[in-house]
Amino acid sequence: MNQQRFPAYILVSLSLMLPSIALSYVLFVPGLGEFTLPYGQYIFFCVTIIGAIYFALKTGIERARTAFQNNTLYFFILLFVAGFALSMDSLWNLRLLLIVTSISFSAIVMAIFVHQSQQINHKWVVGILLLPFAFPVFLAFFLEYFGPINLGFELTNIKHRTYSPMRWHFLSQSANGFGFNAALIFLATYIASFITPDFRNKLLCMILGCVVAVALFYSGTRAAFIFAFSAIVAFHLFYHGARYILFFIVALCVISVSLIGVFGISEILDFLRIDSDLNRLSSRRWQGIVGLWEIFQSAPLVGKGFGASDNGLPVYPTNIFYMALPVEVGIFGFAGAIGLLFLPAWLSVKQIVEKKQLAFLRNKSFLMVFSTCCLAGFVPYLFFEFNILRVSAVNQLFFFCWGYLYFSLQQEQKIHLTDNGSG
Repeated sequence: MNQQRFPAYILVSLSLMLPSIALSYVLFVPGLGEFTLPYGQYIFFCVTIIGAIYFALKTGIERARTAFQNNTLYFFILLFVAGFALSMDSLWNLRLLLIVTSISFSAIVMAIFVHQSQQINHKWVVGILLLPFAFPVFLAFFLEYFGPINLGFELTNIKHRTYSPMRWHFLSQSANGFGFNAALIFLATYIASFITPDFRNKLLCMILGCVVAVALFYSGTRAAFIFAFSAIVAFHLFYHGARYILFFIVALCVISVSLIGVFGISEILDFLRIDSDLNRLSSRRWQGIVGLWEIFQSAPLVGKGFGASDNGLPVYPTNIFYMALPVEVGIFGFAGAIGLLFLPAWLSVKQIVEKKQLAFLRNKSFLMVFSTCCLAGFVPYLFFEFNILRVSAVNQLFFFCWGYLYFSLQQEQKIHLTDNGSG
């Protein structure tokens, strides 16, 4: 590694890893309580801002400005700002928006830098991006099955004590956070096992994928299952074409039947909390959906203020993105946010239509394939989680993937138009 590359690698590593470590890792010791990294949010915020400034300077202001030249992007930003302006009722709303925006923008700037850099290996970036998410998952597995007796349960709280049956959530705030970590790593190993040419690497990815699948299963997090399922379907659809979807569904049916044969249908249904009680089935989210809809109807244009679902709504739970955000910023702000979040999907559809084939990810970089599938998994996942797009390490992951995919597709679109013009 030469002198010129060293600072970029170090800052990319820190900017990708520290947010997850600073915000997510929790150690529970019976009798002593919970331990988290002191001043974790300040560490997260400072590292992302410093990293963004460095990456912006290294990328070049003019090149960064060119990357953002898109009238559709500006339209959705203005729409969201209009909705926010109508709904703002305190400086607290503005403060939260500025923090979330700065973190999201920092991740996008980092993605632009990685995309335009000729020196950074994109596979290396994926590994660094996933390392802090992978560490709790693999360590939980080995502590549970190969560690000293009760070490995982007594010292590191691998199993969630308040659920029956107990659920894993080692070093995470909750089983949901641990489940998302496992789903994310499972997605990466699954994709790598298909597109890695070397047989030994394929075998290694398959073994690691099996380990992560166990952790994912014992998280008991249905939202994480849905994230992984949606992302993998997107992978086969956009990398292999529609014919592989049938293969995937058949494989999933075989795995499901095997699990039922081993554990029994009643135990599986109980583990997934699937029964006739709608509140238990939805983890009380149905109450939130009904309550949020009633609040939205009372003020569809002027919302309750950005961040209101965190501490200002008489409804629980409020962690349904597609319902809570319109309540906060109104219909205009929600339309702008949806437009921004789904802009890469729109560019993907344009490319599919132009190329007249679904498998538009073939021969693309691993980072672009992973980013596309990850964002596809977020589409249904946001039915279950909202605050991940607030001050969280998952926010950084989301907008890094968003930025990388958006600017990759935008560059390909410009090359396509240039080729057509010259032709």
